[in-house]
Amino acid sequence: MGINENQAWAVGASGVILHTGDGGRRWREQASGVTDGLRAVHFVDARRGWAVGINGIIVSTDDGGEHWRKQTSGTAQTLNDLFFVSPKEGWIAGDRGLMLHTVDGGETWEEYPIATNTSLTRLFFIAPDRGWVVGANGAVFRYGAGE
Repeated sequence: MGINENQAWAVGASGVILHTGDGGRRWREQASGVTDGLRAVHFVDARRGWAVGINGIIVSTDDGGEHWRKQTSGTAQTLNDLFFVSPKEGWIAGDRGLMLHTVDGGETWEEYPIATNTSLTRLFFIAPDRGWVVGANGAVFRYGAGE
């Protein structure tokens, strides 16, 4: 996930988080503090970001990844993607139709009901009140004001 043409983060197996500040010429590992595989990372600016993954793991940083700390998801299901529409409001898509929502920067997460048991794999928002989540077997769900 990139912030600009120079700064980006990538995540992977065993809690790996990589960061580049030079457009990908060099990558440096950041200590996530977890060993579970990470599936997605999202930054709202160069300092504040979150990563999610296997066993309901969520980690966050407010210093560009120099320090990561665990957040409580309330689930052991795999979390596949996340998207923050602001520094405080974010969404997570997970296995078996799991959607999580926060309005306090991830200090607390609440389940957002969605009528599916399919694994949800990707999220995208064009505005805080307009987004989509997609999943296995062609599942597509829309979120919007009044829906």
